Amino acid sequence: MICDRYAHSGVAYSASKGLNFDWCVNCDRGLVAPDAIIYLDLTVEEAMKRGDFGLERYEKKDFQEKIRETFLSLKARDENTVPWHVIDANKSKEELHTEIKLLVDRIIAESAGQPLKKLWC
Repeated sequence: MICDRYAHSGVAYSASKGLNFDWCVNCDRGLVAPDAIIYLDLTVEEAMKRGDFGLERYEKKDFQEKIRETFLSLKARDENTVPWHVIDANKSKEELHTEIKLLVDRIIAESAGQPLKKLWC
């Protein structure tokens, strides 16, 4: 299964709203850990240049900066357990598609037959 959001997104958004980081993590502790995380990294300044930035309730500069910081904190926390692949999202859709497709194909091949792990345990 490939999903576009999982526990890390919930933690990043909830903690960025002011909830205790450890409490947010503990809510999802023990879930099936992802085989990998693909994080599309884009500075808030670059995101603001894209169409319709700010129309969605969470698309505010300060909040987006906080969410990005929280995601990077999660990456550091996962350093030895879940592989993160940080991709520069300031590329064309075609370039991103090609890079992500190759990466996903590799992750699927490498994780085939591997035992499931638990998240944050």
